[in-house]
Amino acid sequence: MKGLVDIKNVEQQLNKCYQAYDPSWQKSIFQEGENPSINGFKYHLEMTAGLRLDCEIKVVNGKYGYKVNKTEIIDEELFTLWMLRWS
Repeated sequence: MKGLVDIKNVEQQLNKCYQAYDPSWQKSIFQEGENPSINGFKYHLEMTAGLRLDCEIKVVNGKYGYKVNKTEIIDEELFTLWMLRWS
């Protein structure tokens, strides 16, 4: 099962997990510049979910946001447990 995962297959779980990780995300989303909680969340996912995210900054109406380009499973056991938790 290691390898790339279609973002559509984990999008809901990522959103739930991120909301729990950073409950104040609405205050910082689309602020100018890079959001440090995104980098922390990427590391958090690698350690707790066995997932590696490839993200890019995206500008919408002059405000900054993030787009996930791809997700990669790096630890199958952690990923399975994470999916069960956030599904």
